[in-house]
Amino acid sequence: MSEEIKIFTNTLSFIDGINNHIYSSDIKNFDRVIEFSKSFMIVYNLEKSKLPYHINILDLLWANENAHSRIFAELLKQKNGKGFDILESFFVYLTKIRPDFNQIPNIPRITSEKDRIDLLVLDKEYGLIIENKIHGAVDQGNQIARYIYRVKDKGYKEKQIFVVYLTRDENKKPKDHSWKFNGEDYKESFSERYFALSFRKDILPWLKDYVLPNCKVKDVYLKSTIEQYVDYLEGMFNLRKIHNKMNSELQNHIKQVLDLNSTPEDNYSKLEHKLSELVKTEDQIRYLIQATEDECWAEWLRRLKQDYSKNEIVDYTKVEKYKKVGVILKYKGVKFSVLIEKDNNIYYGIGRHESSSEINEMIKSFAIPHLEGFKETSWWYGWKYTSFQNGYSRLKSLIEEVMAHQDVS
Repeated sequence: MSEEIKIFTNTLSFIDGINNHIYSSDIKNFDRVIEFSKSFMIVYNLEKSKLPYHINILDLLWANENAHSRIFAELLKQKNGKGFDILESFFVYLTKIRPDFNQIPNIPRITSEKDRIDLLVLDKEYGLIIENKIHGAVDQGNQIARYIYRVKDKGYKEKQIFVVYLTRDENKKPKDHSWKFNGEDYKESFSERYFALSFRKDILPWLKDYVLPNCKVKDVYLKSTIEQYVDYLEGMFNLRKIHNKMNSELQNHIKQVLDLNSTPEDNYSKLEHKLSELVKTEDQIRYLIQATEDECWAEWLRRLKQDYSKNEIVDYTKVEKYKKVGVILKYKGVKFSVLIEKDNNIYYGIGRHESSSEINEMIKSFAIPHLEGFKETSWWYGWKYTSFQNGYSRLKSLIEEVMAHQDVS
C-alpha cells in the first residue's frame, strides 16, 4: 500500500471516529434531555395542582392558531368616530421597531384566514401580511413567498408589501424555502419590510401598555375581551401572579438538577448548553411530527381505498402543498368531492375538487343540510377545521352521512 493510500485510509478512519463520537454524544444528550424533562414535568404537574382556581374562557376552549388570528383581526378592526385606534396603535408600535414604516390606516380591509393568509391588512398604499406561528406550526413550502405573490396579484407593488412573522417567544424563524416561489427569492428584498415579532415580547406588552389603558370606560365588552386575552397570554407564558410560586419552585428545580452553584459565568454556560440541547431535541421531535403526518396521509388513503373501493379516490398525498385525500361522489349524475386537506391547518368538507370547474348550484343546495357550521369558499361548498387526531373519523362520518342521501352514488 502506497503512503498516499495509507494517509487517505487513516483520514477516513479518523473522520468515521469523529462521526461515531458525535452520533454517540447526540444520543447521550437526547437521553439527558428526556430525563431532565421527566423530572421537570413531575415538579410542574405537582405545582400546577396547587394553583388556585382560575377561569378564562380561552383556557377552556384552547385557542389554536386560527383562533388567535381571528381574535387579533377583530381587535384591529375596531373602529370609533376617530378611526381605527387599535390598528393605529399597532402601526405606531411597528414604527418604533422600523422608523421607516410610516403607514397610516385610511380605509383598511382586514381579513383572517382568507387567501390562506392568517391575517391580512390591505389599504390603498400598503398590504401587511401577518403570519401567525404562536403554536410553532411548520412553514409550508414557499409559504411567505406565496402570500407575497397573492398580494402582488391584487395590484400592490412589492415595495408596498410588509410581512410580520409572529411567533410564540422568538423561538422560530422562517425557513429559506418559505421565501421562494415561481423563481423569486424574496428574503433579501424584504429584509427592510420584515418584522419578527412574538406574542410574549411584543403583542402582550403592547396590549397591556398601549391598548388597554386607552380603552374607553363605555367600551365594556371590548375592554373585557382584551383583559381576557391578556390574561390568557399571561397564562400561556406562566406570567400570571398566581404562577409566581410555581415558577420559583420550577426554577429552583432547574438550579438543583443543573448544579448551578458556581460563578454566574459558569451557570450561564450551563443554562445555555441545556437550552441548546432542548432546541436540538425539539428539532428532532418536529421532524418526527412531519414524518408521522406523512404516515397519517398514507394511512387515510389506504382506509379510503378499503372503505370505498367502488368510488373514485382523490389522492394528493405526494404533493408538497395542499395535501388532500377523499372520494368523488355523484348527486343526480353531477360529481362533487368529500375530502380532507391541509395548508397551514387541516380541514375537511364537501368541495368541487377533481369534479367541476366551478361551484354547482344544485350540489350547493344539496350540500347545505350537511354543512351546518361549515364555511363556504370558491372551492368548497363547505369546510371546517379538524385535526390529525380525529380527521379521518370526521371525514368518514361526513362521507357516510352524504352517501345515505337518496340519489348519491
